[in-house]
Amino acid sequence: MRIIPLLILFVVFGSFHAATQQSEVVSQHQKKIDTVFINRLNDTAYSYVYRNTDTAILLTKLALKYAKTEKFKLGEAKALINLGRTYYTKGEYEKSLSFTLQGEKLSKEIGFKSGIAISLNNIGLIFIGQNKFREAMVELNKAILVNNQLNSEVNLTSNYFNLALCHVELGQYQEALGVLEKTITLSKKVGNEILSIMSTNKLGDIAFRKKEFEKAVGYYTQVIANKKIPHEWEDAFAYTGIALAYYELGKYEQAIVNGEKGLLYAKKMNALWDIERALGVLYKANAAVGNYKKAFEYIKDNESYNDSLYNQQKEKEINALLLKQKQIENEDLAHQIELKKQKEKLSQLIIGCTALFIVFLTIVLYIKYRKNKVVRRLNEELVKSNQDIANQNDQILLQHQQLADLNHSKDQLFSVIGHDLRSPILSIIQTVDLIRSNSLSVEETKYVMDNFFEKLTATATMLDNLLLWANNQKSKVKVEPSHFFLPQLTGQLLSVLNFLAKEKKVDIIHYAHTEAHVFADANHVRIIIQNLISNAIKFTASQGNIHIHYFKIEDKVGMVIKDSGVGMTKEKLEKLFTIVGKEVSSYGTENEKGIGIGLMLVKKYADENNIEIMINSGNTGTEFILVFPVKPVI
Repeated sequence: MRIIPLLILFVVFGSFHAATQQSEVVSQHQKKIDTVFINRLNDTAYSYVYRNTDTAILLTKLALKYAKTEKFKLGEAKALINLGRTYYTKGEYEKSLSFTLQGEKLSKEIGFKSGIAISLNNIGLIFIGQNKFREAMVELNKAILVNNQLNSEVNLTSNYFNLALCHVELGQYQEALGVLEKTITLSKKVGNEILSIMSTNKLGDIAFRKKEFEKAVGYYTQVIANKKIPHEWEDAFAYTGIALAYYELGKYEQAIVNGEKGLLYAKKMNALWDIERALGVLYKANAAVGNYKKAFEYIKDNESYNDSLYNQQKEKEINALLLKQKQIENEDLAHQIELKKQKEKLSQLIIGCTALFIVFLTIVLYIKYRKNKVVRRLNEELVKSNQDIANQNDQILLQHQQLADLNHSKDQLFSVIGHDLRSPILSIIQTVDLIRSNSLSVEETKYVMDNFFEKLTATATMLDNLLLWANNQKSKVKVEPSHFFLPQLTGQLLSVLNFLAKEKKVDIIHYAHTEAHVFADANHVRIIIQNLISNAIKFTASQGNIHIHYFKIEDKVGMVIKDSGVGMTKEKLEKLFTIVGKEVSSYGTENEKGIGIGLMLVKKYADENNIEIMINSGNTGTEFILVFPVKPVI
């Protein structure tokens, strides 16, 4: 879904008029600060919201400061709403929600209905940004109600368009069409040409989703033909939409022509979603006309943009969690305020009773005794209540920590599955699709098959490590130690790993040792050695070498795996056995991909089997030293 570019229509929603440049406003700071100056400061800040967010925030905070100093509530409300707008544009939804809610509250206090409507629309946009379309519709309908009361057609136009977005994403196409008709009618009436263009593009999107491809081409063509104002972002969406429609109609050459135009505009605007959309249709259309080499190039480009979009999605998920946490904090703050009010009331009661008690001290000694008893009882109850609250807070903190630990493990697993396995598997599926077409030349087939083998090998290794890691997360590792001859186990592994080494032209030299018998779990040791040798192959360039030898010290046996590869930095060495994922994972000398959990498995199984690990690494080469027990550790 193309949420961010479409939501830029927020620029049309508001009644603050941009009037001056930043330099002019700052120069006026030396003059009298009054309500007129604060309003002009707010207006100027609003004019920078979609051009320079840092400048907008700076000017708005200045307006907020002066408004508070002058006790100008309207100026304060406008500044808070401006900050909500600006942080929404930056994608910082937590701050946007916080300032918007403050602006809405103050607008209600002073009866600033336009501010209430703007705040409701912004809250709706925040929900759309988190794909919470039903919640967004509730807030947008509230905004529509207020703007109808104000008869604000300009603001209603953007309300209706945002509402149409929600209907489309929920599959409610008929409702979306009705709302878009209102949007187009109003946008033409108020002279908002860009919103009319965006609405026409959305009509084309609905027609395509309903498989009315000729109709979709008609709408997208209208967008491209409209040259009244620049709208390159919408042109990118329209050209790619035409390409998708022509592909579905079997007009592959026309699909390629329009897809390339859409890709050109999308790259010019650096719109990742539109780039990925254009690359997808270009891959399919080129494959359909038999241009498999070009199709394969688009597949490779698509892979990198998939990674960028994945990171954006993760950022949206993180923002959603921050919003949820903000709601929890607001609820907790309200609870604390209520407790404080109760304590203040109780304190006032005690003070009143005490004052009355002193006045009648000489008259009613019995009443004094009774009152003292009541005070003591109330204090004891208050102390007990405070203690109960403290205990409950401790329990809540403990539960939060436990939940955070569980979520951390889950996020690690989902991150690996969703990101590091998704791209190679998608590439494998697309490669198989090309092979099945039986239209590749011998040279193309060899090129594709080499890539295919590399992807399968890397994915299999990642999957093995992933399954082992996931199993270790949910249950305790079972260790079954025994005596075995370490060089023999290494030789078995090398019979498989030598194939990968030869593919990279890397020599593995194995010096066996006759006394290298150890006591450990053979399966665990196999995983340790396999990961270390695989890593050595991965980070050793062609014509490089890997040396494996053994030594004996008293009642222990040592094993050394030394490569002539790229080595590791000091920072990476410090994180090596403690972090999973991209911080420790990197590409090999021939762009081999990993997921960063292999070394975590090495550390885990080494600890379980009393195996010591030492690492030496610099700018060139890495040396892993493993020290094994030769008998059970008591």
